[in-house]
Amino acid sequence: MRRNLSEKDKKEIGMQCCNCGSTKELEYHHIVPISLGGNDINSNIACLCYSCHQKIHYGESKHGLHSTVIKMGLEVAKAKGKKLGRPATGVPKEFIKEYDKLQSGEYGSITVVQFAKLQGIAVSTFYKYVGILKVK
Repeated sequence: MRRNLSEKDKKEIGMQCCNCGSTKELEYHHIVPISLGGNDINSNIACLCYSCHQKIHYGESKHGLHSTVIKMGLEVAKAKGKKLGRPATGVPKEFIKEYDKLQSGEYGSITVVQFAKLQGIAVSTFYKYVGILKVK
């Protein structure tokens, strides 16, 4: 279910169409649609006027306009200091430190699932990190 945007959210996302600059009939558009795995978070939402929003969904220049909106949204997010893209592919130093403790027996007879839960990561992430460490 999609959330209702608060005034604070709207101010953070923008209060004018990121395509044409209009401040009338504003709507908020998910850059990556929820149905395609997009998140219902401010960094995935762009402010558009009704006309531009309709063009994205139904207009003849749908793909060109949509890519423009995405680029503009990314520029706005970057200007606000948001980190864009995938996280770095290394192993966090905190994980390495705790993994060394696990290897030395400081955690006792803890399972991988329990260790991953303590670190706040998925078990698949645990194995990914361990695989990277073994390659080094």
